[in-house]
Amino acid sequence: MVEFCVLLIWRQSATLSGITIVVVEDYPDILFGITQFLTRHGAKVFPRPDAFQGLQAVREHRPDIVLSDIRLPKRDGFELLQDIRALGAENGGNVPVIAMTAVGGFAVRNRTIRCWL
Repeated sequence: MVEFCVLLIWRQSATLSGITIVVVEDYPDILFGITQFLTRHGAKVFPRPDAFQGLQAVREHRPDIVLSDIRLPKRDGFELLQDIRALGAENGGNVPVIAMTAVGGFAVRNRTIRCWL
């Protein structure tokens, strides 16, 4: 079992109204929690359980931002990042992406940064 803790401090007046977010996470409870938090603050959220569906959501919804887990089944978050960038700016490939992971270290950090270049 993977245990983690995220501390979020949010001003009561802060809102994500008008922001579209694609969230890609394979753990249903984590996906649900992130989706609920973002929705509660006004974002339009498209939760997806894998990289294939995440890429399709980016194509369809042209989000303002993507939150993606790195360790995904079949096709990992690194490959998803590369696929998003390969779409090209005119098709949403320049969307900001936040990589999420429970795995740390410089190797993961460096590989993540290279996917954005």
